Amino acid sequence: LALSVGALAVVYGDIGTSPLYALKECFNGPHAVFVSPENVLGILSLVYWAMTFVVTFKYLFLVMRADNRGEGGILALMALVGKYESTRRARHGLAGDWVKYRTSRPAGRAFLHLQGQAMTRKSWQRLLTLAVLGSASGLVAAAQTAAAPKVDLAKGRQIAETVCAACHGADGNSLAPANPKLAQQHAEYLVKQLNNFVVQPGQKKAARDSAIMAGFAAQLAPEDRMNVAYYYASQTIKPGYATDKTTLEFGQRIWRAGVPEKGLPACSGCHSPDGAGIPSQYPRLGGQYADYNAAQLRAFRDGTRANNLPMQQIAAKMSDAEIRAVTDYIQGLRR
Repeated sequence: LALSVGALAVVYGDIGTSPLYALKECFNGPHAVFVSPENVLGILSLVYWAMTFVVTFKYLFLVMRADNRGEGGILALMALVGKYESTRRARHGLAGDWVKYRTSRPAGRAFLHLQGQAMTRKSWQRLLTLAVLGSASGLVAAAQTAAAPKVDLAKGRQIAETVCAACHGADGNSLAPANPKLAQQHAEYLVKQLNNFVVQPGQKKAARDSAIMAGFAAQLAPEDRMNVAYYYASQTIKPGYATDKTTLEFGQRIWRAGVPEKGLPACSGCHSPDGAGIPSQYPRLGGQYADYNAAQLRAFRDGTRANNLPMQQIAAKMSDAEIRAVTDYIQGLRR
């Protein structure tokens, strides 16, 4: 029993520290994702399911089929404990007349030994399978409840029509190339940008500098930033078109393959081949105005926009010609 408890402590101690390292890598470093309730729950879900699959396939289907003589992991050890308990009960006459009869001959004792292993193995498999399924269903239900933010799309629409429409359009399709289209943009990205425009507690200045947007964002309560962000995310972006045939192939090459000799990565690697981006991580770019995207890349390059370190590092490697070519190509991307 003491050996079993000790082995459990070692195994589950290691399992317990691994998620901590995973969380540290996800939220810290040059490729860190934005800390939000959705991202935290999503990463915890990935960690949970990874551990579940490891336990299920490795231990239940591999280790429990092992020899069960002490090697092969904690489940094999626990099966060994159960086997010896069954043998002990049989030797002391605690297993009933049928077991006494079966163990009175060598063949019967061998049968009981094999049966004890099989029954112990099956019992552990059933018990652990039920535990995995039960905890998984509970976690999924909790994650679905917690991950769904409470938003008021009607309030978001009201804010869009009264506060944002002059520059970005009531439906998020701006008419001015200098102002970004917000329709169909990922809500998490929009919330992050609105928060970045506002000086946060403990900061001397906002993470993203814009005299115009700072005023608008500051007058919105945190819940209203979420409301308007999710409203714009629910709208449909109007497609754009590339305008310069002479740079189209060059822009496509940068988008798809980058410029390897300069260490410039492919834009599609993060923002997806069709420019749809990845929710909570990388914004949608497809169909966005070339003028706006070019201005942002130049801002990242010269340091006037500093709320995304990876983009600053990437933009620093881009020439004006490369910026013009790839942003014009992006303007024509669509799903």
